[in-house]
Amino acid sequence: MAKGTVVPPYVYRKMQEEEERKQQIDDLKRIADSAESQAKSSAIQADLAVKTSKKADVKGWIAVIFSGIALLIEFAANHKEIIDYINQILQ
Repeated sequence: MAKGTVVPPYVYRKMQEEEERKQQIDDLKRIADSAESQAKSSAIQADLAVKTSKKADVKGWIAVIFSGIALLIEFAANHKEIIDYINQILQ
C-alpha cells in the first residue's frame, strides 16, 4: 500500500494474519527440508554400518574356518595323546 494510506483495522488484521501464515508455512517448509536432510543422512549412515558389519562378518567367518582347520591339524597330529587323555578322564 502507498504511504499515508489509512487501512481499516479489520483489513490490517487480515493482512497480519496472512503474513503470519506465510511465515509459519515458510518455517514448516524449512523444518521439513531439515528433516528430509537428516533422514537422508541417517540412511547413508545405516548403509555404511551395514557394509562395515558385513566386512566384519566375513572376517569373523574366516577366523572360524582357520580355527577349525587348526583344530583338525592339532587332532590329526596328536590324536593318540588326546584319545588317551579323554579315556583317562572318563575312567
